[in-house]
Amino acid sequence: MKRLLISIAVALAAPLATLQAQPNSVLAPNARIKMAQINKATPVQRSAALSTTLSAYLMVDEDEIDWQALQQAGAQISMRTGNMATIRVEASRLQALAQVPGVKHLQLASKGRQQLDKARQDAGTDLVLQGTSLSSPYTGKGVVIGIVDAGFDYGHKAFYDAQGNNRIKRVWEQSTEPTTRFPSPQNFGYGAEIKEQSEIEWAGGDIANNSHGTHVTCIAAGSKLLADGAFCGAAPDADIVLVSMGEASDDNVNFTNAIKYVFDYADEVGKPAVVNLSLGTHAGPHDGTSPFDRMADQLLSLIHI
Repeated sequence: MKRLLISIAVALAAPLATLQAQPNSVLAPNARIKMAQINKATPVQRSAALSTTLSAYLMVDEDEIDWQALQQAGAQISMRTGNMATIRVEASRLQALAQVPGVKHLQLASKGRQQLDKARQDAGTDLVLQGTSLSSPYTGKGVVIGIVDAGFDYGHKAFYDAQGNNRIKRVWEQSTEPTTRFPSPQNFGYGAEIKEQSEIEWAGGDIANNSHGTHVTCIAAGSKLLADGAFCGAAPDADIVLVSMGEASDDNVNFTNAIKYVFDYADEVGKPAVVNLSLGTHAGPHDGTSPFDRMADQLLSLIHI
């Protein structure tokens, strides 16, 4: 009798719109945690949470799954590949979706966050920027940083200094046809060079379907103007030279020419230079003996600073 009374009391205390997770549920831990959080919420909060649309990964048995049944259970299928799909689904439909025959695993999306502030701390970069245990802070001031990449936003706020000046000093768009206004850089004979700050800002950027170059440049030399400096780069006061490959990202001869271009500018203004190539190839020996490696070494030996 006592056991029966306890069962009745638990049943009466349970919320009317409780999501149940079975011991052998196909729901991933983050989905089960989400359900538990909803069940613990107040009635008003629970009602709002149940109507929230969630993103999720879905893994299915291709021989058993009925994709139409998934949609009828509440899944809005965004894309499918093999036995997996990305979906959007209301929280109230999670359990129904998990019970569709053929569904093997449902995992809610995880949040992706900007982590550059943590990466700088882990690498000790913040200590260098602050001058901790050093003779002075090192912020890239007086140094040229060259970025060889594609997908640059020339007017990005992170490329300006505190006085409102764009720190991008030169741009070479290797895949752009030269014009009278933007001729090829001297000695290279192809692409278009943009020299003046007003022209760089007017050009705006190189290609519209990529942002990798902006991302890399911000890591290397982004200023302290964003988020109170939380996401500044490793050298926020450095001058910037950009070499855009445009759509042709597989030509390492262009990479070599780009390194020389950056070094030439650095020689011109009498400053040391660093070049970043967040690029690579699977071809060659990868032991320092390829033509690219050997020419890079020779270019380093020519630096005058």
